[in-house]
Amino acid sequence: MAESKKQSKKDIDSLSFEESLEKLRKLAGELETGELDLEKALAGYEEAVQLASKCLNLLKDAEDRVKMISESEGGRLALEDFDSANND
Repeated sequence: MAESKKQSKKDIDSLSFEESLEKLRKLAGELETGELDLEKALAGYEEAVQLASKCLNLLKDAEDRVKMISESEGGRLALEDFDSANND
């Protein structure tokens, strides 16, 4: 992994979840081969940690947004957590 391939924090921030996950998978594959020298492996690991953190943050944001709208007994609309709706 050449230094030019390494994504900057700003570049990583602009990626979608799918793009981040794909890059993370690719980096993991490169790291698993064991063929990278130490500096390239460390740079890849650093980038992978940033990508994993971004993916986790995006998943957390998505989880927070996943609310099911249900009609309460009084006819008013209420937001209901996805988890509590599945436990019924």
